Amino acid sequence: MRVCRVATELFDARGYDAITMNEVAAAAGISRRALFNHFPSKSDLLWTGVEPFLSSLRRHLAGREAEQVGTALVAAISSAIVDLGPDLAMTRIRLRIIAEHPALAHGERPGLLAVYEELVTFLSGRAGADRAQLEVRAQAAAVTAAVFFSLLTWASGPPSESAPDAIRRGLAALAELAPSHTVL
Repeated sequence: MRVCRVATELFDARGYDAITMNEVAAAAGISRRALFNHFPSKSDLLWTGVEPFLSSLRRHLAGREAEQVGTALVAAISSAIVDLGPDLAMTRIRLRIIAEHPALAHGERPGLLAVYEELVTFLSGRAGADRAQLEVRAQAAAVTAAVFFSLLTWASGPPSESAPDAIRRGLAALAELAPSHTVL
């Protein structure tokens, strides 16, 4: 959405804390009221835009039933990121701003919840009748968190690492928590 792009560019140029919603509305050429009707808070401007990723993720998860679950997840998530194409640069800026303001990264975010639910659906289909929803939901939550924080790290780091490589590293870290390791 154009308003989110304008806001992100302002946040990037002058700092998230320095920009007001009035300034965003003026730069976007809309009224303050219209801005608040669509984006109740400033943070909402950064959290919009997950829909193209989610649509691509669904498409890449479909038909991967024969693959090992970890391989399928890494490939689907990495492909969905790559599918963002030119929007990946703006996504990187938004994620960097979120990473610089930890309060923005925490709390309930509809976009992350949507990714989590998509992963629950995928993993439930792979699980079979003997798998409890606890395990499926725990795995989906862990993968969602690992991907999100991998992307935050990627967005804040040097441009030498690709987003898919950061995702692979983050998901590989989860493998270190395999049942053969003592967690508690």
